[in-house]
Amino acid sequence: MLEVEHWSNLLAWPKFDAGLWANVWSRALAERWRIDDRVRADECRAVLTLSPGLVEHFRDFLAPDVWPKLDYAFPAFPSQPAAERSYGETFTVLTIGNRFSDKGIPEALGAFEVLRARHGPHVRMVLVSSGVPRGWSLPEGVALCGAARMSAELKASIYRSADVLLVPAYSETVGNYTEACAFGLPTVATRIHHGDAFVREGESGYLIDSPVIAYCDELGTRWKGWTDFWAEIERMRESGQLAGVVQDLVDRLELMLSGDVDLDELRRGARRLHAECFSPEARNQRLNAVYARALGA
Repeated sequence: MLEVEHWSNLLAWPKFDAGLWANVWSRALAERWRIDDRVRADECRAVLTLSPGLVEHFRDFLAPDVWPKLDYAFPAFPSQPAAERSYGETFTVLTIGNRFSDKGIPEALGAFEVLRARHGPHVRMVLVSSGVPRGWSLPEGVALCGAARMSAELKASIYRSADVLLVPAYSETVGNYTEACAFGLPTVATRIHHGDAFVREGESGYLIDSPVIAYCDELGTRWKGWTDFWAEIERMRESGQLAGVVQDLVDRLELMLSGDVDLDELRRGARRLHAECFSPEARNQRLNAVYARALGA
């Protein structure tokens, strides 16, 4: 059983060679036949990734005869006790991401600035990031937590203090979704390769379309590696091609601020999603089914 985030990670099996795949997608693309051969081997009974959307992404690059070995199991996060929630005078937006650009932090900050101009101190933001570029000026009302990794206590405190998690990422992100659901926190996010697996539209939060996604069928051709992808994100940002992301984020957050949607119902929806998909119990049940199929193959 092999568990990987991305199909190109399989080039590093059985010996890890980060340079082979992590930054040179074009090389991984040229050598994907090695992956097909390795997955075909009798020793490989199943390849497990993080979501149904990633399974579909694997199929775009791997040979059809290995598809039956592809499967997924959502990551898990421990269930959290429900806390009494009393909505005060502030609406707190939480954004998390150590990589600043491709995690969409500039767009999250742009959306916050619009809301702050409209609603004043009623809206605040908590930004958890160790990757804020030197000299970057954060808007008034943004509290920065520079921890690269949060302790369990800090994580609980930050999630419980927020009203919504904002994740306008253009590349792989899953951990924040599962954590937010565990704490009953609605999420507004970009619709990337995971599809709707981590945010249920109108039930646990909202999804917006993204003009660019790292894990797409152009990986290795449009961008040779992460460096090319990051450079294109910056070009798109400078030319205004990501302005629509900011506006869409504002529109979804305004639904919550205006009272047009029931925040408590979104919170309950997030907890339901966690129980069904992201709890340790749900993951173990999924893993047992995957192992049963693999052993019976």
